[in-house]
Amino acid sequence: NLQAKFALYNAITKITVILVLGLIILLSLETISSNHLDARLKKKRLKVIEHLNEKEIDSLVNNHQSFTDYNILKEEFIVLTEIKNVGKIDSTITFNTDRREIEGDVEIYRILNDQFEFSNKRYKLELGETMTSMVTIKKTIRFYTLIVLIIASLITLITDFAFANFILKPFYKIIDQKINNL
Repeated sequence: NLQAKFALYNAITKITVILVLGLIILLSLETISSNHLDARLKKKRLKVIEHLNEKEIDSLVNNHQSFTDYNILKEEFIVLTEIKNVGKIDSTITFNTDRREIEGDVEIYRILNDQFEFSNKRYKLELGETMTSMVTIKKTIRFYTLIVLIIASLITLITDFAFANFILKPFYKIIDQKINNL
């Protein structure tokens, strides 16, 4: 009876702690997935800017003052626009979430906005990735969090039960000896 009470108390406290941790993770999931998507867009930005050269920019912009491209599934896009070279360049990278229409399909994108200078010309770069990738990230994190929490709760319950049994074994031995003596 004492062992069952110890096990019940340990189970309730462990499950409460695990549920609170799980809730914290699920509530911060939006921030985690958004930061992950922003980091991926920053890496893509670096790749785009590293591989640019004057001929490539001229062929991309091609006297239209703008270049737009997207992948086949319309999950990502890039817009490179020549802008006026007036004032100080805004070197801060900003992110926003916006609806964009590409060939009749409207999707919600996470968009990186940046300005840079290349060969004394100023350009605005927009890199976008659909929010469906963010939903995929959330689902993956949610799934693995659930698995880890279930495994952690099972392991702690089993170890608590075994530890309580180990600790109470001498106590039960004394009780058995006293009862047998009576």
